[in-house]
Amino acid sequence: MTKPFLKGAIPALAEELRTLLVEEGEPELAEQVPQLQIVDRCRCGCTSCATIYTVLRPTNGWKEPHRNVMLSCCTGYLILDVVEGNIVCIEVLDRDDYRR
Repeated sequence: MTKPFLKGAIPALAEELRTLLVEEGEPELAEQVPQLQIVDRCRCGCTSCATIYTVLRPTNGWKEPHRNVMLSCCTGYLILDVVEGNIVCIEVLDRDDYRR
């Protein structure tokens, strides 16, 4: 089954990510946004969480090298998990506009 592209499923989030990454000096990550696919979503049950996985979630955490990129957005939190230079997870917290 083909996984939906983020830009098609949630275009506003894709555009926001791309813009914020450019502003944060992360052009290489910004270039990845149009190709990101939604592989899964977080199932933690927290009402403030709308986290999206762009790869299969590992059972033992992300491998190294791993880093987080916290984006300066107006509302809530957007935090990217980046492994070996690739966006693997988009943590979307306290953003009702994307939780739906």
